[in-house]
Amino acid sequence: MKNTDSETIVIPTSFRYACELFGIAVPDFLQLYVNHFSYMDQNFHDHSVYNLVTKSFEYVRQEDEGQNQVLQIKLNKEDQDKGVKLIQSQIKLSINKNYSNAQKRSKGKLLTHRLYDIFSKGLELKEVIYLDEENTITLNKDLLFKSILTGISVTQFLNRIMECVAIPEHLARLHLNKAVYNPVLGVYMRVYDGYGHICDQQYQKSPKCRLLIMEIQELDKRYFFCRDLQQRTVFYQEWLDHYVKINASVY
Repeated sequence: MKNTDSETIVIPTSFRYACELFGIAVPDFLQLYVNHFSYMDQNFHDHSVYNLVTKSFEYVRQEDEGQNQVLQIKLNKEDQDKGVKLIQSQIKLSINKNYSNAQKRSKGKLLTHRLYDIFSKGLELKEVIYLDEENTITLNKDLLFKSILTGISVTQFLNRIMECVAIPEHLARLHLNKAVYNPVLGVYMRVYDGYGHICDQQYQKSPKCRLLIMEIQELDKRYFFCRDLQQRTVFYQEWLDHYVKINASVY
């Protein structure tokens, strides 16, 4: 049986700007995102990047609800029994107070990998996604297992998370105190602040990047009297388009 992932990775311009304007390579961000998906993290809450990434699956899944067909997987009695025991073990592990969340995550990954090995029998799953001829994203079993259970391909997931990061809307919400829950943006901000060490720190310290940040700091003053979120976002988008146009060398 084939799990055909017919979609292709589509990098939105807004996401590319959000990354490249601040010294973050898009392939590096996506690889970090995939690496931090932890199936076990669905069973507990903390403030880690692992938890944010994992919870973001359900956050972006809402857009695809009812549009995806879950794979019809038939397990024999032996595999069914194994699967039930593994899931029970994960639940017991998640409520075990003797382990830290990091320990639960590590031990839970082993259980998830065994579940994946059971559920992926007979399936042809991509373990690598090509962004272009030079860049690939290597997938992990945690994310692939979630994909099997939901019918949402990893490509769909990554396309959705990229749509959740746009500088104009983020700044408009920030300046108008109208922020909303967005775990994807939370991961992006952690990465921007240095998490994962994938930011180009030399570029972030460059005069060009510093001038960009100074311009951003002036935006709220410039458009202070516009209190409408949608209109403020439009103004910020116009500013960003103009900035990119006169600083095309960034790309």
